[in-house]
Amino acid sequence: MRRYPMGAPPRSPLTADKIRPGDPHELSEGELVECLPTGERGGRGNLVGGSVLDTDPAVESAGVDVGVSVRPDMLRAPDISVGNVQNKPG
Repeated sequence: MRRYPMGAPPRSPLTADKIRPGDPHELSEGELVECLPTGERGGRGNLVGGSVLDTDPAVESAGVDVGVSVRPDMLRAPDISVGNVQNKPG
């Protein structure tokens, strides 16, 4: 059980479905985490790394900055994702 200072009730935790595509945030245990843009070197590295992975014959699908949520109070957008990256909005 999570304890709060001085017995204060928790704020309503956010859920992944409340984060809009393109919002510069990830979600950790219902709390917003700001995600700043990748710099030039990082952006170049993501492009090259994603291209290498996407052209690997063993990789079914790959994507860049894909939002992934395995439970309602968590949302992550890793720089490069491999596997189960659908070609659909959302």
